[in-house]
Amino acid sequence: MIKRLNYTGRRKITRDHVGVGVFQNGPRGLEFNASLALSSYGFAPDALVYVEAYRQTLFMRFSWGRVAALTPPEDRRLTEFDRPDGVRFRVKVVEAAAGADGRPARLLGLADRLSPVEIDGRNEAESLLPIVRADIPEAWRIDCSPEPELQVNERLVSAPMALARSDVFVSLVLPEALRIVLRHILIVEQLPPDDQEGWHADWLEMARNALKAGDPPTPETEGGDLTNRVEIEEWIDDAVGRFARLYQIGRKFDAWWRDGDAI
Repeated sequence: MIKRLNYTGRRKITRDHVGVGVFQNGPRGLEFNASLALSSYGFAPDALVYVEAYRQTLFMRFSWGRVAALTPPEDRRLTEFDRPDGVRFRVKVVEAAAGADGRPARLLGLADRLSPVEIDGRNEAESLLPIVRADIPEAWRIDCSPEPELQVNERLVSAPMALARSDVFVSLVLPEALRIVLRHILIVEQLPPDDQEGWHADWLEMARNALKAGDPPTPETEGGDLTNRVEIEEWIDDAVGRFARLYQIGRKFDAWWRDGDAI
């Protein structure tokens, strides 16, 4: 049963602090991931966090831990929904306990009517990054010419797509692949973010919208030298961190590596 809440004094959680992606995960059906950034709102550390999915009369609620210790549930299947069309999300931050005077627990923060990003496959970075076998000495590398592709050693990997779906690959390779591509666009090519087409625009749009990283800094040069490199690197670090949280990279790594023992 969903408890009655006191809506007095609630704060609006802005959309740039919440990212939601939905995807079809084979026989498991429709699933979702969410990235929440709540530290700037001053909520009580023990306040409860919930993510809700809804469409018309259909509704599902997922407990997301507490403000000071966000803990996404292992099972994020959207079993009430047969398709992603029209599904919306909301995030609630709720007082940990009802008031001593019997008043309902207060709703401290709310983000509502959130449209998820539909992700092709396991995550959007994978859908933007073709995986090919190549004659290379490393296990893998990113080649950005003429457009990004993830090359894997043809002598080591016979089924690159199976590798790409593994937790070890997703956790160890994809965050760094994202970092390499964003650095190539903004630091190597030093391209203005607002004047892009093709794959450059696709990757920056993914960082803006799916990851909620905001607009990237425009590269500024003086005498051929990049003068705001630190600012750009910080934006890239933030985007990669958001990617890691949204796609549960730590959990995927832990599922493969337990205290030094590969599973």
